[in-house]
Amino acid sequence: MNTFTSSHPIPSGRSRLHPLLALAAVLLTAWAPALADGWTAHKAKGAVPSARSAPAVGALGKHVYLFSGVFDSITADPHVCYNDLYRFDTKSDQWKRLTPSGPQPPPRAYAASASHPGSDRIFVFGGAFYSSPYYADFTVYDDLWAYDAKRNTWSQINAQNAGPSARSRPAAWMVGNNLYIFGGINAYFGTMNDLWVYHLASNTWSELIPDGAAGSPPSRHEAMSGTRVQNGKLLIYGGETVDESFSFVTLNDTWAYSLADNTWENLTPAAAFNIDPPRNLAGAGVLCGSLYVQGGDMPGGDSGGSGFAQNVSNDLWRFECGKWIEITCPGHEGPYLKRHRGVEVGNELFLFSGYDFVDGAEVWNQTVYSFKP
Repeated sequence: MNTFTSSHPIPSGRSRLHPLLALAAVLLTAWAPALADGWTAHKAKGAVPSARSAPAVGALGKHVYLFSGVFDSITADPHVCYNDLYRFDTKSDQWKRLTPSGPQPPPRAYAASASHPGSDRIFVFGGAFYSSPYYADFTVYDDLWAYDAKRNTWSQINAQNAGPSARSRPAAWMVGNNLYIFGGINAYFGTMNDLWVYHLASNTWSELIPDGAAGSPPSRHEAMSGTRVQNGKLLIYGGETVDESFSFVTLNDTWAYSLADNTWENLTPAAAFNIDPPRNLAGAGVLCGSLYVQGGDMPGGDSGGSGFAQNVSNDLWRFECGKWIEITCPGHEGPYLKRHRGVEVGNELFLFSGYDFVDGAEVWNQTVYSFKP
């Protein structure tokens, strides 16, 4: 593990560090496993996954499993969706590519995922496939798969009844023996706000709140949530919706679903206590009972020939006591990333894949970062 540098320039006008202090900083970096402010850049070893964004991730014990994702650089034609599977050891920083037996899920990106420690399985639902830069072959999935870490096998889950319609990038949580799925976007770029639960014990789906129901959050995909329940509630921040002109609109709201009452509550704070500016495509996770949101894409920026402006952030925010608080680490800020994925391991948030956007081009990330409060 070690500290890291950003591809973004450091603001001018800062004083230079005394040589002896600089040497001390280097020695401390060499011996300390993490920065004092909680950020760590891991020196990964082994079979590091190729550059990609929007993979599915899940944690079992000290291991994080990374499945699928897409390499869709603005210079790539065709785009490439993957269905490979990797395991990252958070203690040794060792990557290993796995070769599971049995049927394999088709290649995809933007799938929802959550782990079930009781059965040592990672569940993956939905997602999308595309190879055309213009999304001419954009296809969404409604399938549910489980990877068994003990047996190193994939299996497709065929429930006893119909579940959620096909969609890309819904949110997912595992609560006990129940997998919750919210929202997403369909093949016609229509966003949804329905809420479903898959019961592992009975192998059945239940629709808890139908699409378009009053009192629900506005329809969206890419809601930032983490995978853990918080005091009996499932929290989401933001995401994207599609307006009447078929334009993507970034949302800046916060909602909580009550498991006990089967109702949504709008927790969006006043502007002075909200995330500013809003962002989407960020990494997220729940640590110590609070939802964290890191990085993402903000308004403005440069298109670089991609067809849409990109303005990548490295901000870190925590939702606590009904308001969003920006966590600042002067001199040791987190990575500039979008379309990365966060997963909780103990009291630490690990971030995988994604990219920065500098001088009109992607800077793809293959480093594993983590934050510990």
